[in-house]
Amino acid sequence: MASTAVLSTLALLLYGFGVTVIGPALVPFLLVLIVMGWALGVVAIAVVIRFGEGSQSVAWVLAAAFQPFAAVFYPVSVLPPVAQAIAHAVPASYVFEGLRGVLDGRGVDLAGLATAAALDVVLVAAALAFLAYALRHARRTGRLSKFGE
Repeated sequence: MASTAVLSTLALLLYGFGVTVIGPALVPFLLVLIVMGWALGVVAIAVVIRFGEGSQSVAWVLAAAFQPFAAVFYPVSVLPPVAQAIAHAVPASYVFEGLRGVLDGRGVDLAGLATAAALDVVLVAAALAFLAYALRHARRTGRLSKFGE
């Protein structure tokens, strides 16, 4: 929460952009991004459980791998066709495209927001399934420490 306040203040001071311009439409977009972040966090945890501490860098790589397809800095339409197909599978791309629409005065794209939410559900389910697999594997191979013993 504090980082959001600091970054919002910097955006206003440095770029003249106030987050409040978006208004209440920001809330559902943020929720979709938060859920996507949770799913990526679960995947990162599962990778560390499955492959050990040496794979901690995967957490950073995950964020970097999604960024080009998330339409943060540019619209999906400028991507090559293959990259556009990948972007359409990333919930964040619908969020940032939707936020661009709100800022352009087109309103909230409910279909895009619903698609992003549905992709979030799929991503969370896949992340939890991978975590369950990683935990089973770690238990089977003895990679999980037994704390308190």
